[in-house]
Amino acid sequence: MSQLNEVLVRGDGTIVLFGVPNHYRLDLPQKLTSRLAPEEFRFTVRRINKLLDTEIIMNFLFFIMGCFLCPCTAGVTMAPVVLLNKRTRNRVRDLLKAENGRLYHNLGLHWSLAKQNFDLNVEYCLQIEFIVKDPDIGPD
Repeated sequence: MSQLNEVLVRGDGTIVLFGVPNHYRLDLPQKLTSRLAPEEFRFTVRRINKLLDTEIIMNFLFFIMGCFLCPCTAGVTMAPVVLLNKRTRNRVRDLLKAENGRLYHNLGLHWSLAKQNFDLNVEYCLQIEFIVKDPDIGPD
């Protein structure tokens, strides 16, 4: 699953809606100890968790309402839940893009939201890749 040049941060929340968890772990992964300050890691993950706190709760309420109304509407009430979930993923990606530009690309890291298969479950994880910089090759 995880290669040598990437780190996956899995969700540890209580709600996982269509693969998106409502909370990610704040513990700095061992592979990032020498590359990134724990405060910066926690700052970014807290921003993501704050976004997910508001988004996932609303998505979950629409999901529950859609489940109750699903037999009456032949499943059409589930469409808003799917669209809200996609909007949540896009907002997390936008936040990660801003964080990459602010700090992480300068440190040789790239954060993204990656869809991963774990046993029979699909989950969106935070994927942190190490950017390999090409050495400057020039004339002697």
